[in-house]
Amino acid sequence: MRNKTIVILGDSTSMSIGADRKTYPFILSDMKTWANNTQIINCSMPGFTSSDACAFFFNNLNSFEDLQSVIIYLGNCDTMSSEVYKGKYTYFYQKKIQLQNYFGSKGTKAKLKNRLLHFEWNASYDQEIEKPVSVDDFEFNLARIIKYCSANNVKALLIRPLAHKHFPAGTGKGNFVFYHYYDVDTKSADLMSIQDERFLEAVRLYEKGDFLLASAKYKEILIKSGQLSNNLEYQTLIVNNYAVCKAKLGELDEANYLLELLLKERGIRKEIVLYNLALFAKVSNDRSGYYDFLEQAYEADESMYRIREPYKKSIDRLSALYPEIETIDQSTIFIDNDFVDHCHPLPDGQKIFAQKIYDKIINDGLKGSKNINVVNKLFNPEYYSGNDTLFDDYFKSFSSLSESEISSHINKVFNGIDSSMASDVLVKLQEKLPNDIRYAFEYYQRHPCFFCVFDILKLKPTYPSDVGRFPEFFLARFMIPFLKEIEQNEGLNCRFSKKINILRSSEDFFRILPENSKQWVSNSLPELDDEYLMSWMSNIINNVHKALKEHIEKGNQINDRLKSTMFWYFRETLRFGSHSRVSMRYERITLEFMAEALAVACVIDSKFGDKRKSDLDKLIKSLEATVEVHEKYCADFKPDENGSEIFKVYDEELLKLRNFL
Repeated sequence: MRNKTIVILGDSTSMSIGADRKTYPFILSDMKTWANNTQIINCSMPGFTSSDACAFFFNNLNSFEDLQSVIIYLGNCDTMSSEVYKGKYTYFYQKKIQLQNYFGSKGTKAKLKNRLLHFEWNASYDQEIEKPVSVDDFEFNLARIIKYCSANNVKALLIRPLAHKHFPAGTGKGNFVFYHYYDVDTKSADLMSIQDERFLEAVRLYEKGDFLLASAKYKEILIKSGQLSNNLEYQTLIVNNYAVCKAKLGELDEANYLLELLLKERGIRKEIVLYNLALFAKVSNDRSGYYDFLEQAYEADESMYRIREPYKKSIDRLSALYPEIETIDQSTIFIDNDFVDHCHPLPDGQKIFAQKIYDKIINDGLKGSKNINVVNKLFNPEYYSGNDTLFDDYFKSFSSLSESEISSHINKVFNGIDSSMASDVLVKLQEKLPNDIRYAFEYYQRHPCFFCVFDILKLKPTYPSDVGRFPEFFLARFMIPFLKEIEQNEGLNCRFSKKINILRSSEDFFRILPENSKQWVSNSLPELDDEYLMSWMSNIINNVHKALKEHIEKGNQINDRLKSTMFWYFRETLRFGSHSRVSMRYERITLEFMAEALAVACVIDSKFGDKRKSDLDKLIKSLEATVEVHEKYCADFKPDENGSEIFKVYDEELLKLRNFL
């Protein structure tokens, strides 16, 4: 029997990967209301535009079997500028790409000039070489899909997206991390790398709250030439930061005057300047000016995945032109507080949205009593140009090294080492590894299970996914047998609160893994000698104690996490999925690493008669109490309100926890 197929054409807002089944495709699939031969095919991924989705739809039509419905949820990526040209996916362009592929001339990964550098000044960033998908091309691509559906009795559902208006504008591209945002006070000076040391001095003063001295330092940079004086963006950045200092000092007239002058200059990050003007208006109790500038900042922002008004109007035109299609306007479902990040609704909103979609697409032929599968057919964000490389290959989830090559390189470098060797010696040895393996080893050592390289070698990274671009796949594979041991032992299982849920299940980790790496998961614990296990457990306890103390001492992380979203969003999506969550406002993965390490230590300790049970239980309780504090205050935080009072109480509560460690 042919499968009845629902196709989702979307971007990251429609992704169905990660451990948490909280996005609307998963919610739809888990409804026990479907005919038993129904499936969802989902191509959605970060960076997918209407151009890519149109290409996917027409290139894969033959695989859709009995196509019942097409959900079109696009626009957030079309509106973001890109170096990769994307336009109309016409019938003739489609045939051109097919001919190129036939003769072996497939599209290859583009080499980008504008790279997003984490906390490193990029003097070569050039806004002029990027552009979004044009509104005309966006409308053409959607119309082509809709016309096919109308002509072939396929129900099309067109989503009119909503995105987060209060999210800081400009924080998706270029040197945004160096700009001061009036209401986003971060602690990042020690992470920054920039040629002009005076700038770092100014940022440190600003972060200490000494806005008078910070403004003086910025003024000095403007007056006295330095290493970046000829860089136009650097000069406009300094004016922005000086103006924010003035606003912090209460000198709002001067602050406004400077930024309004700045708007007339070429090469500025207009969206950031407008966002700060909005915040200046808010602090002056000018609510009308605040919303006006906020709207202008949003509409000027081509650096973020947030659909803008011209694209929404295009969707409105299509809805009027093709009355036979169904539509859902997200502005009737969501408000700004239904988002934590830039455009992905929170889980409660995802449930409401899924029900709305279900009501629009259900028909008698789809009704039944079964849940259904989501089949991910993932390619890459350059699919429009003829690059049909699969997701895991494009993002290099698997190293090009074979199992034997990985083993050979590791054995060659670490032959004859033992746990007594000095850590600096082991670090120098590690530098001799090929880049894939060296990077993976560096990532593993962020996890409290791995005190040093010696611990990693005991667990034997073996497979291409262990040392690919996402070394967390090795951590997931390694953790699964330990988690199964805990799940099967009530005495161990009850030690972690199900309510707080900081420790993931073995099933969660299995879902995180790429399909081709699931075969390498072991059903049994690693075979390690008792002497090593005792030492390993002791090191884990010490590591977690130290890591938790350092984490708490950082205080609240809301603003740092907010401003750096684009640095961590994609990686965390692999674990959590692509929905907003309150835990985006603190370093949730760091705390989950600690829980995993304590779970491993609990399993080891049970083997030796629970000799360290009291130490482990104390750490588990402290960890869970930390999570509770984070969840409480992060849920209370509202980006359109003054968060200073929440931050103060939040930090006080965290410091109380530190005293119990």
